[in-house]
Amino acid sequence: MKIIVFILVLFCLYACNFKLKRDAVNSKPNIYFFLNAECPICLKYQGSFKEINKQYADSFNIYFVFPGELERKIAIAFCAYDSINKNMIILDNNFSKTRFAKAVITPQAVIVKNNKILYSGKIDDRFMALGSEKKSSINYVKNALNSLLKNEPIAIKETEPIGCLIEQ
Repeated sequence: MKIIVFILVLFCLYACNFKLKRDAVNSKPNIYFFLNAECPICLKYQGSFKEINKQYADSFNIYFVFPGELERKIAIAFCAYDSINKNMIILDNNFSKTRFAKAVITPQAVIVKNNKILYSGKIDDRFMALGSEKKSSINYVKNALNSLLKNEPIAIKETEPIGCLIEQ
């Protein structure tokens, strides 16, 4: 009888530990990049996502959201430049993610944890206006992610995205 109780206790401890690990994985913040495969500014960011994915994929869930009607093969082709896994692509045909994130422009980055928006806006300061491109000196997304990794508050929680309007 003592052996059965001991085995049950061990099983319960194992099951609880498994649930804690699973919850810890599921509690990772999500990064959503709202993109348009035809937006010239989105096209200029191809190559930037590979670096973000490589640097932060272990600590954050990263998704590439295409609002509106789009064929999956077009989204996959767009993301292929950055070697993005097709499981990270979301076709938001009904705009549910777009509305939740209050995304209005592509490209736009939105960082969410526990259904709370922690950052929303530009990826970096490369574009300050339409048709005005410069070398980036501030990466708002990386700064926000690094702050989260250090358990520090995000200094800049919102920026005005520059790009193509999301038409709903």
